Amino acid sequence: SSGTWIVFCYATGSVFGGSAGGLVGRAGAGSIENSFATGTVTGSTGTSAVGGLVGSNNNTSITSCYATGNVVGGNRVGGFIGSNSGNLSDCYSTGSVFGEYYIGGFVGQHNVRTILSCYSSGRVTGTNHTFGGFVGDNSGTVTSCFWDGETSELWGSAGGTGLTTAQMLAQASYDTNWDYSTNPNWNIIEGKTRPYLPWQKVALFEGVASIAPTTLTLDTGYAHNVTGSGVTLDEYGVAYSEDGSNSLLYQAKSGDALIEGASVDLSG
Repeated sequence: SSGTWIVFCYATGSVFGGSAGGLVGRAGAGSIENSFATGTVTGSTGTSAVGGLVGSNNNTSITSCYATGNVVGGNRVGGFIGSNSGNLSDCYSTGSVFGEYYIGGFVGQHNVRTILSCYSSGRVTGTNHTFGGFVGDNSGTVTSCFWDGETSELWGSAGGTGLTTAQMLAQASYDTNWDYSTNPNWNIIEGKTRPYLPWQKVALFEGVASIAPTTLTLDTGYAHNVTGSGVTLDEYGVAYSEDGSNSLLYQAKSGDALIEGASVDLSG
């Protein structure tokens, strides 16, 4: 992708290759907005620049996007972007990240530009010392960004602020760059979810450690399968229980019938 505007796009399939990304492999001089990727991304042997949404970003502006797939690569590996040289704002990643060096929960290597109001929560494992909970190596600007130190199993990073899982679920943990106002950049269900994007719909199913295979049928006619207590991916969102509590968060594309913040008791 070069000089291209990508908006409201998504990818759910697994990706394997060099400079691999869940949605875009190499992005240059364009913009990506309101998009997501949920598939596992695996770099080929010795691969550089592997990310959950974008593998290598050269001057693309990315806003209001997320990635949930697990990411494995060689060097410059991130849950959201592997190698970044573009402005990022209001984005998040939740997948686990594994690589050799320059490994980050959100960005593996951040070269220039600014990362603003973003977060990551996936487990981060690196075989070299240059890895961090949010960013592995940083020569740019990181402002008002956070990562979950408990779920990442790391309290060090080349940028950003580490929070506990409980803090990640509290709106007060995020500064004024995180807008939850009338026209928000973010939404949150206090004490229940990490921040999510305003174009996402969220229903919270409480008191459930696991769910037997079932189907949620929405007004749009799409069926969304929810299986077990782990992660089940579909074409519009993700169902997961990642904070260790007996809750399952279901996210679906804007326009579906789910009511934001609705609670449904499935324990009986």
